[in-house]
Amino acid sequence: MEKKISKELLKKLLAMAHLSASQEDLEVIAPQLAKVLDYFSDLEQLNVDLPGTSQTTGLQNVFREDKIESSMATEDALYNSKSTLNGFVKTDIVLQKK
Repeated sequence: MEKKISKELLKKLLAMAHLSASQEDLEVIAPQLAKVLDYFSDLEQLNVDLPGTSQTTGLQNVFREDKIESSMATEDALYNSKSTLNGFVKTDIVLQKK
């Protein structure tokens, strides 16, 4: 049972989506949208009363414990940098104020 979509409703939907369409496009889109909505109406009649699944793997804690480990020395990390300042890599300005 296909429902008819009025051109006025379609124009309102297009305006809310900030879209525009010619009169010829409205003639094509209206029946297509009606078919899509009719399909959703058919889907509403399906029995999909299934139990919800919030956890499918059975795993309880997949995170590892945080451990403080030694890292690379600052001098080694900055070794190949063109320019440094107070232990940081110095770069050209990336963002400009307007």
